[in-house]
Amino acid sequence: MLVAIAVCFYKFPSLRSIRKPRNLLVYLIMLLLLASVAYQVYDAFLGVSIVTYDANTLSFTDNEFVTGQVFELEVFCENLGIRETSFYLTLTSTNASLTVGSQQDYIQVNNTAIKIPFHFAAASIHAKETKPVSVTIDRSASGFEIDFDSSIIATGGVIGVKGQWNQTANGYAVTTKLGPCV
Repeated sequence: MLVAIAVCFYKFPSLRSIRKPRNLLVYLIMLLLLASVAYQVYDAFLGVSIVTYDANTLSFTDNEFVTGQVFELEVFCENLGIRETSFYLTLTSTNASLTVGSQQDYIQVNNTAIKIPFHFAAASIHAKETKPVSVTIDRSASGFEIDFDSSIIATGGVIGVKGQWNQTANGYAVTTKLGPCV
């Protein structure tokens, strides 16, 4: 870009005179082009928004919940980029009901789907948020699944939670579902 401007000044000596009104317009156009290129470079430097999410399954290890009982699943999200990021993480369930509870900024799509908003400010590298979700397992379910989906690039890792009834422990054996690495 700078080379093209230098060539224009060299090729057209009349552009060197700052007093001509026509030249002021040319200078303004060149300045706008340089500003546009500078913004494009800055935007490319920020990179894409990349997040990772997980579910806190520590509360599942003791299998202290039964079908029909409401328990809380904590959804953890971390921003790995430096760009300002806002998105909704959609949780969909099979054989379980998801409820908003006291979280007023959540969107209840239906009894098996919920949208959780996340917002990370610019330059908040490794910023983290944890948000609770109320889950009720259906009474006749031998297993349940909760899947995560977002409209943003996510690193490999947890894409959901899966629970299978364990007769000997008289509770659900809950594991996280791992997705592909991006």
